Amino acid sequence: MCTPNRAQRQKQRFDLLPRPPFAFRRTTMAGDDISMESSELKRQKMDRDDRRDVISNLPDSVLLHILSFLPTRDAVRTVMVPRFRYLWTSTRHLSFDHCAYHNCKEKAAAFRIDERFVNFTDHVLTLHENPTIDSFRLNLNYWAEVYPDNNDPQWEDGITEETRRSNKIGTWICFAVRRKVQFLDLNFLGCAGESPDNLYVLPSIVLRCSCLVELKLASCEVWLVGEVQLRSLRKLFMKQIDLTDNKMAGILSGCPLLKELSLEDCYGLHEPEFCSAPSIEVLNLEDCGLKKLDLTRSDIKHLNIDISGHLELVCPNVKILDIAGRIEYVKVTDMSSLVDTSLCFSHYLRYSSGKYREFRLLLERLSCSPYFMPCDLCILVLTIWELTHQPRPSFAWKHVTLQLHLEKRYLPGISSLLRNSHFLETLTIHVYPGRDEDDSEVLEKMEISTKKTLQRTRGKYMFSRDIGHPSKDYCTSDALLDFSQKLLSFPRASTRAVIHLG
Repeated sequence: MCTPNRAQRQKQRFDLLPRPPFAFRRTTMAGDDISMESSELKRQKMDRDDRRDVISNLPDSVLLHILSFLPTRDAVRTVMVPRFRYLWTSTRHLSFDHCAYHNCKEKAAAFRIDERFVNFTDHVLTLHENPTIDSFRLNLNYWAEVYPDNNDPQWEDGITEETRRSNKIGTWICFAVRRKVQFLDLNFLGCAGESPDNLYVLPSIVLRCSCLVELKLASCEVWLVGEVQLRSLRKLFMKQIDLTDNKMAGILSGCPLLKELSLEDCYGLHEPEFCSAPSIEVLNLEDCGLKKLDLTRSDIKHLNIDISGHLELVCPNVKILDIAGRIEYVKVTDMSSLVDTSLCFSHYLRYSSGKYREFRLLLERLSCSPYFMPCDLCILVLTIWELTHQPRPSFAWKHVTLQLHLEKRYLPGISSLLRNSHFLETLTIHVYPGRDEDDSEVLEKMEISTKKTLQRTRGKYMFSRDIGHPSKDYCTSDALLDFSQKLLSFPRASTRAVIHLG
């Protein structure tokens, strides 16, 4: 047996010494550094753990803000996450949607209150700990089922299922009011297409909630018991609620700070006066069956009205006027303050010669507005006047915005508008190429304008199906070039009117 030499003996002693991992390195036969690889894996694992646990390091205020964007049903489910646990009991935003418990396409299921929904709502409100809440939303189909048969198992001690349900809902609403809710949204229509025969009676405590800033009511009965005390209310929205002129005046008299009022499908109004709430600046009316609207005694600045049939309108203080719907006749008087106007028909104009004269008078009255946005059907009327040699009115508009399909039928109307607008400065045209298979509309990025600052457009704009469906090749480069060349060749009454293709 060979005796180890001096170098081998030193190596053996060296191997017996302790080796701190940071001081020495070990390598594989391939020369890879095992210690470096191991530390890198540990570092990556720590980074993954840190990223995985980033939510746990957030303060409660941030987590509660995250929960505010979730439906309450999903917020409660975060109880399974250790960091959230019972944090949902302090959320300031509560939302209960009955549609989450049934298939909305099945009508029979939509009109039955699911016991799971009732139990869940009771459970959440019982465990909730925050003394104040910011918002409370309730969405359900209220279908009042009355059981007149005393032998019916639903009838106990003379109390019907309808009464029980009303009491239960009333308890939920009172909970929100006691917690000084600021935003209250009560929708008893749910996913149903029409209101039930028996409407839910809104608790009178809602109209005495002085902390409310915004209130939305849909498909319920509103009774005025005592004085309305909505002293902080800024926005009020009501849908499918029977109103009278006196009831409307009573509600508005208790809203001294109201800024925006929206009414949709609220029948029973005849000639309402909104002067009882002088602070109102924005009024939105849709399908309320009004025949006459006199705003002489109000300070409303923005009127958005969607009507069917006839309407007489007096609005001396209105600055922004949007008229839409299945309009047959509109008589507008006293518009001395008008600045911005839009006119949108939702059906094809099949007028007699007499009604054409009425429409002409309407355009002449609206021409006092510097900014004007007519719909595509208005331009078709101008086209008919041009082709049938009807007398054309003179317009005083300075800035006109059009939204229409790229079709040659609009060119005579645009030509007539240019030749009869003596003060026109800007003409902006947004072109719709047509509808695809699912009838969605895509706004093509073609703008004919002289002022890039003119960017105010309506959010809701309707087009008539009677116009037809343009083919898919309308917005080819050749079509745009042909359309633009014809447009630029039109004579203009205003020497300041410049059309820029951009």
